[in-house]
Amino acid sequence: MADTTDNPLNPVIDPITVAAIEQQVLIPIVTDVPTDSPIAGTREIYFNGTDYYLYIYENGAWQTLLLNPTSNPPYGDGSDVMPGGKVFQVDTNGTLTTSLVDYWTGDSTATGYYSGNTWTLAGTTTYDTSTKKVGSASFTTGTTAGNLLYINSNLGVGSGDATWAGWVKLNATGGSYYLTNYDNSAGGNFGFKWDSSNEIQGFNGNGVKYVGYSITQDTNWHFIVLMRTGSNLGISVDGSAVTTGAIGGSATNGLDQWAIGGVVDSHSFQNGYAHYDEVGIWGKALSTQEITDLYNGGSGQTMTTRSPSSTYTISGTTTLSRDMFYDTLIVANGGTLNCNGFKVFAKTSIEVQNGGTISAKGGDGGNGGTGVTGNGSGNKGNGGTAGTAGTGIPAGSLPATGNGVTGAAGINGGVEGTPNTKNGNDGVNLTNSFFSTAAVIGGNSGKGRIAGSTGFTDNSSTGGSAGSVTQTTAPDSFDIVYLCRNAFGAVGINASNGSGAGGGCGYGNNSADALGGGGGGGGSGASGGIVWLASPTIIVDSGGTITTNGGNGGNGGDGGGAINAGVGGANYGGGGGGGGASGNGGLVVLICGSYTNNGTISYAAGTAGAGGSGNTSGSNGSAGSSGNNGHLKVITV
Repeated sequence: MADTTDNPLNPVIDPITVAAIEQQVLIPIVTDVPTDSPIAGTREIYFNGTDYYLYIYENGAWQTLLLNPTSNPPYGDGSDVMPGGKVFQVDTNGTLTTSLVDYWTGDSTATGYYSGNTWTLAGTTTYDTSTKKVGSASFTTGTTAGNLLYINSNLGVGSGDATWAGWVKLNATGGSYYLTNYDNSAGGNFGFKWDSSNEIQGFNGNGVKYVGYSITQDTNWHFIVLMRTGSNLGISVDGSAVTTGAIGGSATNGLDQWAIGGVVDSHSFQNGYAHYDEVGIWGKALSTQEITDLYNGGSGQTMTTRSPSSTYTISGTTTLSRDMFYDTLIVANGGTLNCNGFKVFAKTSIEVQNGGTISAKGGDGGNGGTGVTGNGSGNKGNGGTAGTAGTGIPAGSLPATGNGVTGAAGINGGVEGTPNTKNGNDGVNLTNSFFSTAAVIGGNSGKGRIAGSTGFTDNSSTGGSAGSVTQTTAPDSFDIVYLCRNAFGAVGINASNGSGAGGGCGYGNNSADALGGGGGGGGSGASGGIVWLASPTIIVDSGGTITTNGGNGGNGGDGGGAINAGVGGANYGGGGGGGGASGNGGLVVLICGSYTNNGTISYAAGTAGAGGSGNTSGSNGSAGSSGNNGHLKVITV
């Protein structure tokens, strides 16, 4: 165990950025899994030689979080494969490795290139370096019975969709040559042969043909795709459209096996006398584009090891739909990386250059609509439309943030009776919050002008109230341990804040009065989300920005006026709508070895919406309240 004196429990002020709310924690790296029971809040990084794990002792147990991605995470340049991972040379949509269970190149090894599975070479099966389609060799069964390549596994395919695809060159003609069979102990068996009737046939586990593709036997290379999709068997040759036929009943024989170049089950079918090269097996039915890519205009292709790319640069807008890994990431001038609820990892460094932005900013609330002017003999103006709610950051691998709340529509002009009111909508309660700071309220509306009064009568309404907050056991300063837990459930970043109230209407007591509608209330802004960056080096250049600011509250709409009242009537205008409260700032988490900030890292509340202006003696709405600022957490490893 590391000496916890090197691991302060109380965060210190980040020496680079001076805001007191920003915190930096130094954590030691250890090579033994923590097993003791230290002071609550003790933090250590455990390195097992391959992966890094953050350990935090909390609530009587060690909480853990894997700090680096493992086994083929999505890769930032669109290849979906990390450096050193296996990729196809041609893969238009980046989907050929999806559901790929094994790939065999034929280059003098019985080990699956993609999976590392060990296949069995039966009989006197050999590799032929003089006859191959791609690469340095192919596998040949010669013309001797009992020669084939097989594996005693269903490779996880089960009874669902499956594809066998590869290059085949017959060593002889005139016979029936079995290309592959698949046995699954739970059922769904099938196989394919190139029959002496000059037809490639698909058969079920009873050996009964259910689909055929006419092609004369020859000794040329052909790209053959054999698949099971739903209740059909399908065949494609040399990039052609897939020919299908329905599968009948299929026996099971209790085996789990795949074979290349023959069959290896109780039916004892003869072998396929052929050369085989670049054979893949998928747990899905290949698409037309995938077949086209593998055929590659007749040239074929192979799998290779992906070479590392030195730098990936974002110069436009990129919105993540999953956790993402990069070698070196640069967000350049004009580039925006919207984290969208997901984490960002980089092997070397993350740099936000001048004019670049990494964002999890909350959406702005919409402005309330202007009330309609009352005009003529007793015409009533409608109230302004409600301001829309700001959109929060959705849940990804990180928890969601609260959406804003829609404002209240303004009140239509009234003619007698009790003047109408329309309160703003309340913020949404949050019972499992990271932060304990209370949410805030929306703005109150203005009052409409009332008949017979030199001032205003109380036909105003109040802004929406704040959503309540019941905090988790996390401290107010927010501890990284709560991002370590796997089940976020209903945990949120912030409660949502209240929206603006609808403006009060103009009110009269005479059918000839012209009456203006109240302005709509502004919607409240959404809370900012989480920007999570993990890299040995994180740099924010001058002019670069990382932001989790809350969304701005929408402004209240202006009240409607009143003009050209009828005979004996008067003009009474509407009050302005209340402004929406702004969203709360979110959270910036930086896990790094070194951290330099010469730009802007912002996690502030948005700007509250202004109240709308009253019209024709209607009163003004009030501004919404400002949300709460968020937090910055720097974890220096």
